[in-house]
Amino acid sequence: MKYTARISSNLMTKNSLQRSIQEYIQGIDRILIINNKDLSEFKTNVIANIVFLNNENPRCTPVKARWIELDKNDWLLAGVDFCHFIIRHVKKDYLPNNQ
Repeated sequence: MKYTARISSNLMTKNSLQRSIQEYIQGIDRILIINNKDLSEFKTNVIANIVFLNNENPRCTPVKARWIELDKNDWLLAGVDFCHFIIRHVKKDYLPNNQ
């Protein structure tokens, strides 16, 4: 199965930790995930990077991010209230017109 990861919306950040997390998520916006193994690794890496950024900004209130399954194959990054980040299952294979 293929998935796309994308930002649905951003809100104003309140501190340096939130800014750092938002910049990180913007860097992984619109990524194509090829299979379920890559999906699992991707989700683990996102949480690990958020934990790392929490540790880099100890004076800020930690962000407790987790993945919530929205639909059978869609995921939402919860706990990050200032950024709406979703992984959606690609339901079709899109081919160029000339094939």
